[in-house]
Amino acid sequence: MYVPADMPPATLDVFTRAVELESKTLGARIKLGLDRAREKGMKLGTPPLVTKWECTKFQGLHDRGLSNRKIAEAIGRTHTTVVRVLASRYRLPPEER
Repeated sequence: MYVPADMPPATLDVFTRAVELESKTLGARIKLGLDRAREKGMKLGTPPLVTKWECTKFQGLHDRGLSNRKIAEAIGRTHTTVVRVLASRYRLPPEER
């Protein structure tokens, strides 16, 4: 923040307090907005990489012996996505397949 050299200390104190107040109220408004969104049932955060259906399809095709590239072509996703899903925590346990 630019502060002129000839600004009285009282004025600078008022500006500082105004900035602190705005910072506190902004945080409160954000928290209130998130709470309202949760009450309405909105899902917050980053959406999942793939749907449960796609994950199941990836695994089913992989279990049948298709290559990752063939799976990607069949589902319409990139090869990289298929590799990441099959090699990561996005895999479904056998009882959910």
